[in-house]
Amino acid sequence: MGVGIEIKPQDSAALDYLEVLRVHMGDITTPLSEIGEALLISTEQRFDDQKSPEGVPWAPLSPGWLAVKEAKGRNPDKILTFYGDLRGSIQYQIEGDDLVIGTPKVYGPIHQFGGMAGRGTVTSSRSGGSTGGALIEARPYLGLSDADEAEILDILMEYFRG
Repeated sequence: MGVGIEIKPQDSAALDYLEVLRVHMGDITTPLSEIGEALLISTEQRFDDQKSPEGVPWAPLSPGWLAVKEAKGRNPDKILTFYGDLRGSIQYQIEGDDLVIGTPKVYGPIHQFGGMAGRGTVTSSRSGGSTGGALIEARPYLGLSDADEAEILDILMEYFRG
């Protein structure tokens, strides 16, 4: 993946329930798949809301990128959306007992974490700095919100009730 986040709920109850399910069910692929589907929906919603998992609005577009979008007839009000490729590439994978959600797009990490990108970007191993390119503001789209944590707990509780 270009960037992925291993889903580890901070809510110890969710982790405890997941461990009990793993012990009793052996294979927890089905509940992890349900959680993955729920997280795909919430991640896509972040592209609509243009907010991080914590609810912080994404940094506005730079004037230069805003001009490019307008010149190309793209919606200048939609951040991280030019063709919709990044949003459309979000997927999840189950690796053993772990759930990873992310994108295979090589530009996924720069949008998630921010940094220098573009033609002419050179990183110096000696100084740790970079030259050329453009500064991309971090616009986190991957991660767990409080609502995601609650949804994970609800999904796991359904397995105990059922």
